[in-house]
Order: sequence, then structure tokens, then C-alpha cells
Amino acid sequence: MILKSRKGYKLKIKEIGESIISNWPVKILSLAIAVLLFYFYRLNTTEEYFISVPLEIMLNNNFVAADTYPTDVRVSLRGSSESFFLINEKDITAYVDFTAKEKSGLYREPIKIKKRGNALYADPLEIKVVPAEIRLKIEEKFIKTVPVIPVIKGFLSENYEIISSSIIPDNVTIEGPVSIVEKITLIKTEDINIENKKENFILPIKLEKISDLVKIVEGGEVQFYGRIGKNLISKNIAPVGIEIRGKNNNMIYDIDFDTGSIKIEAERKIINFFNNENCSLYVDISGVDIPGTYNLPVFVSLSEAEGEVAVADFTPEAVTVHITIKGR
Repeated sequence: MILKSRKGYKLKIKEIGESIISNWPVKILSLAIAVLLFYFYRLNTTEEYFISVPLEIMLNNNFVAADTYPTDVRVSLRGSSESFFLINEKDITAYVDFTAKEKSGLYREPIKIKKRGNALYADPLEIKVVPAEIRLKIEEKFIKTVPVIPVIKGFLSENYEIISSSIIPDNVTIEGPVSIVEKITLIKTEDINIENKKENFILPIKLEKISDLVKIVEGGEVQFYGRIGKNLISKNIAPVGIEIRGKNNNMIYDIDFDTGSIKIEAERKIINFFNNENCSLYVDISGVDIPGTYNLPVFVSLSEAEGEVAVADFTPEAVTVHITIKGR
């Protein structure tokens, strides 16, 4: 066993210290060069990658944004190519927190980055966001219900019309900045195209966008119901003679009045065809062969035409006929 004295140890430490401080300018320079080489290496082995991520605005539940703001921000990532390979764009999110603001006004807050997934473990990784902050005007949230108004475009097939229509729901609830929402009195639908339709129909229709800052609570779509019928024009024809049909030559017929009127509905192209010469009223007496006084129904006779025509009304609906035998 070799034993060294305390004096020997002191000499050894002294030699080490002298060797460290000897020629120190050269050693410090060497260390500086080594550090520079390390950072130069790091600089040349890192890459920059740009992504666009959605920007989330966090607000107090009683407040909303009162002006537009960027929905996406540009994020630069600087690190090794190996780090980029592992990172998914969903691992980086951007947000601005205004939840502490409890008064309407214009505020400025920094955009913050939240890392998740592989972004938590990527190293080296430097993240910068552009813009670094945003200014946002916020106002109290205002909620109200407004009616929905349909906007109909186009023309139905010829001679057709919308008899009735409805929207479900016929009103919607909206919310947004008080300065905007309090001025809104209605919401229109997008164009409802009825071109060449001639049958009843149901269509899902989106509501017209009022503002990026106003939200329709129930969603932005309604159902439009349209009931379609023929567009017939009315015409009153008078006076129209009342005929007696099915007479027995051995009988005499006396009617209490012999004229009336007919109201018809027909397509525009044929409405003027009908007049008191080709339209008539009549009583069918063929089943009556016993003299007496009878209250008999009146019928309508119209000439044929190429198009739709219907009897809307006529008078009288019944007449009194007195029947006697000839020669008595």
C-alpha cells in the first residue's frame, strides 16, 4: 500500500490548478469556438415549418365578439426535421382568453399556443404565432325571436299558382352583439325556386346570413311547404236561359222564371270562349209524367273547350214547374 502525505495532496491540487489557469486566453478562446460551433451546427440542422391553425376566442358567457376577427393564425415551427415528422397539425392550437372581461369595450390580448400530443415531446421546437396579439371589441350578448320571411323566385307552370304556403318554423331565435341584434326585425330565406312547378312541394331552405357575428340558435334551415293549384279566372255569365228537357208532347210546362246566371272558372286562354250562347241552365223533366206542381233541380250545360273549366256557382239551383195536360 502506498501512502501519501497531506503535503503531497496539496502539491497535486496546486499542480492541477496551475495547469488550468496556465495559458488561459487560448483555452477560453477554444471554449468560445466550441460553443459557436455547437450553435452553428444547431442552426444548420434545424428547419422552419409554417402551418395555419384555427383561432379560438374564449369569452365570458354573457358576452360576444362585436367585430370580426381572424379565424386562423399563421404559426411558425422551428426545430429538427425529425420533430416535424412526428407533429400533427392538431397538436398545435391557438387561443385568446377574454373570459376575465366583464364590460363591453375594446381589448387587446396575446395569442397563446397550446401544445398537445407529440408537440409536447418534440425537442428542439420553437413556436411563434403571427399575429402575436389581437384587438377585439366585445359586447353583451342579446337574444331575441324574429319571424322568417320566404323569398320566392321564378314562375310556376302556366295557369298554376301557389294557393297556400307555410314555413316551419316560422320564427327563429337569434343571438349576437346587442348593437346588431336589436336592429334585426326579420330573417329572410335564401331564394325558393318555384320555376315550372305544378304540384305541391316541400323544400328545405337555408336562411339568409345576416352577419358573421349573429348566430341562429336553432340552426340555419327551415322547411317550406307550397300548395299549388290551377290559376283559373272567374267569369260571370248572365242572363242564361233555363231550358226544359225531356218534355212530353202531351203536356204543358210552365216555369216560374226562365233565366239565371252561371259563374265559371277557366284557364286564361279559354275564358273568353264562354258566353250566354254556349252556356245554359236546364231542368230535366223526363221522369215526370203526371200533371202537378214540382220543385226540380237546375243543371248547368257548358260547351266543350280545350282547357280546364269548372262551374263555381249558378242560380237558381231549383225552379218550380207546373205541368198540365193539353186540352184540359
